[in-house]
Amino acid sequence: MPRSPRARNAIGCVLAGLLTAFFALWWISRPRREEYARYSFAPDVEVRLFIESDFDDPPTLLYEIRKRRRLVVPATYLGPAPDGEKPLEVRTASSPDGSIVAVWSEGEFTILHHRPSGESWPRLLDHETARQPPVRDKWRARFALIRRQHGEIPLPTDLD
Repeated sequence: MPRSPRARNAIGCVLAGLLTAFFALWWISRPRREEYARYSFAPDVEVRLFIESDFDDPPTLLYEIRKRRRLVVPATYLGPAPDGEKPLEVRTASSPDGSIVAVWSEGEFTILHHRPSGESWPRLLDHETARQPPVRDKWRARFALIRRQHGEIPLPTDLD
C-alpha cells in the first residue's frame, strides 16, 4: 500500500472510476420493460403485455397476469415484439361465468387464464408440459368451453 497521500488518492480515484464505469455499463445493458397494453376483466383479473428490450437481443413480447394487483402468472415469453409500423390487433373475451378469460392476436399469440385454478396458457405449471396427454386434454377442454361462445379464439398449434 502506498504511503504517500497523493498515491492513495490516485488509487482511490481510479477504483472509483472503474466502479462507476462498471455500474454505467450494467445500467445500459440491463433489460428494459415497457408496458404495451393492459386488459382488465371484472372484477379482479388484469392481463398485461410488455415489450422487453435488451442491449444485445431483439425486443420480445411478454405477458403477466395479476389478480387484485397480486402477481399470479409471472412474466412469460410470447414471441418477438411487434415493430412500430404494424401494431398488434389484440382481442379479448371471457366465458359467460367469467371463469376463463382470453387475450389473443391472430397469428401471433393466444393467452388463456383459468381463474379458479390460477393457471394460464401458454405458461403451464412447473411439472407440466404441453405434450403430456392429461395436460393437453385439460387445456383443450378449457379452450372448447370459451370457444363455444367465442369461436374466433384461435386454438394454439400445441393443442391441435
